[in-house]
Amino acid sequence: MPKPRFSTVPDDVLHVAEAAHSHLDMNGFVVRVEKANIEYPRTPTLIGKRGHSKLFVEVIDKFDRAVALMWIRYGQSCDTDVQFAIALPDNPGPSQGDIMFATANKVGILIVAESGTPTEVVQPVDLALRVNLPDLASLPKAVRRVAAPFYSKFNRGDWRDGFADACLVLEQEARKYLNHRSTRAGVSVLGPNGTPIALTARKIHKATLGQLGGYFLGITTPNTLDSLLANVLPTINPERIDAVHKRASAAVERKLRKMAGRRMHAIVNCIRELMSR
Repeated sequence: MPKPRFSTVPDDVLHVAEAAHSHLDMNGFVVRVEKANIEYPRTPTLIGKRGHSKLFVEVIDKFDRAVALMWIRYGQSCDTDVQFAIALPDNPGPSQGDIMFATANKVGILIVAESGTPTEVVQPVDLALRVNLPDLASLPKAVRRVAAPFYSKFNRGDWRDGFADACLVLEQEARKYLNHRSTRAGVSVLGPNGTPIALTARKIHKATLGQLGGYFLGITTPNTLDSLLANVLPTINPERIDAVHKRASAAVERKLRKMAGRRMHAIVNCIRELMSR
C-alpha cells in the first residue's frame, strides 16, 4: 500500500502520521487524509470511518489539551458516534496528567515509537453519546456483580454491546424469577385468548424477553413485581431485537442512541428488584 501524502504534518512527526494511518487501516477503518470541512474545529490529520463510528485523529508533537477541548466540544454537539484521538511521538510522550485528562474526557491517545510502532494508550470513546447510568457503587453487591461487565462496556464506549448484555442479564434474572413463581408459588398463567398456559422449566428457559413479558402479563394473581415486568419487558424487547439483529441500520442506530439511556435505567432497576426479592 502506498504511503499517504500529508501537507499539514511537520517532518519530525511524519512517521507518527503514517503509523496512525496504518493503525486505523489495520483496524478496519476507511481512512481519509486531511479532509477539511467548515464545521470541523480544525482540519484533522485523519478521519477513520467504521460502521456507525467516525474517528478524527490529529497528529501533533505533544499532547495539547486546548486542541482536545475543541474536538470534545464538537463531538458533544453531534448526534452520531464521533470519536477523537491525538497521535504523538513517544518521546517525550503524554504525561500522567495528560492520560488522566484524556481518559476522563473520552479522548484517545496513540503514541508512536521512532521505529513506527503504534501503541494505543487510551481508547477513544463516543463523545456524542449522553448516557449516565445509575451509580454502580450504590447498587447491592449481587447486582454489581452481574452489572459490572456491561457497565464496563459502556465506560469503554461499547454501548451497543453493553445494552445487549444488559438485556441478556435482565432476561436471565426474569427467567429465574418466573420459574420460582411457577414452581414455588404455583401461579396460574393465561394466554392472550384466555387459555391456560402450562409453564414448564423448559418453556421458561426457551422464552425470549418479549415472551417472558407476555407470561408475566398473563399471571392471574400478579404481585407488584409481576406487573412491573409485564409492563417493562415488552417495552424493552424491540430495542433488544434491534441491538442484537439490526445494528447495521442507520435508522436503528439513531433510535438506539436516543433510547439507550432511558432503557438502561429501567433495565438496571428491574435487575435490582429481581435480585432483591
